[in-house]
Amino acid sequence: MKDFKYLKINKDSGIVHVLMDRGDGRNALSYDLMKELTECAYKFKSDIDVNCIILSGQGDSFSVGADLKDETFLKGDETSLERREIHKIGPDMCQAWESLEQITIASIEGHCIGGAIALLGFSALLVGNFNRFGFGKQIGLALFIIILIKIIESYTTKLSLNNSFLWPFIYIPSLVGIISSIFLLNISASKYRSNYRASP
Repeated sequence: MKDFKYLKINKDSGIVHVLMDRGDGRNALSYDLMKELTECAYKFKSDIDVNCIILSGQGDSFSVGADLKDETFLKGDETSLERREIHKIGPDMCQAWESLEQITIASIEGHCIGGAIALLGFSALLVGNFNRFGFGKQIGLALFIIILIKIIESYTTKLSLNNSFLWPFIYIPSLVGIISSIFLLNISASKYRSNYRASP
């Protein structure tokens, strides 16, 4: 079996455990990690002895999403073909995991952000200490905001139809949605920021 730099693979009785481990507990999706995940998926796709594949992340996070500091994505001296191949790595990774015939399980502990969520979409089962839909109070808040935006949308649309000079009002629901999104993202990131500041 090929040795991977950022993946630890354990195969036992038809079950394969693929552990992402970049050594920092966050497992950001760098170009190299996504390439390894792609190669790993295609490798086991044709392995008839494998019935189930479990994907998890080492440390405090499943994955914090794309590695924004990866120099592979920042280089500017590639040809257009090389640039295309580099930026195709994310879709290629998703396609590789989607094509798996085996049962795939995503074992989530901690943060799961950005591109890592795409991997969850191809999993038959999600397990972990967080509900994929969030906590009850978060669900309630999200539903309240959605209902509020729809009420505002209905009211502003009616105003705009009755008075053409009030056409800018139709953009109020979008503005409320953007503000709500920023507010919710700020709440979601507050705990992460406090933990980051507290770390030495």
